Amino acid sequence: MSGTAANCEDFGSDLSLRCEGPQGAVQLVYSGTKASIGVPYRYPGDLALPAITQADHIATIVEQETGLAGYDLHVNQPVTGGDLGLAATKLGEMTLLARELLARRGLAAEDVW
Repeated sequence: MSGTAANCEDFGSDLSLRCEGPQGAVQLVYSGTKASIGVPYRYPGDLALPAITQADHIATIVEQETGLAGYDLHVNQPVTGGDLGLAATKLGEMTLLARELLARRGLAAEDVW
């Protein structure tokens, strides 16, 4: 993840790691018994695959280090062996929908994490 800046915050009950770089932004929240990874809806089209690839990389590390099994609820598939292209397509679609909804409210996608 060369060129990526990472910020880590410890909230007592969980740990939050946010990475931002040329591939996109990804946030990991880990509590010891569960983890979640979020990617903001700001990656349409071809920009979605690098962000999803970075999220998948982080999810794979979490799986290996914790023994937790990752699952992508947006595309109903496990992280391990999942179809990154399908996940990227879904992220791209959600980005376009989010942009449309935000535009109706006078906001830009960049205004929202």
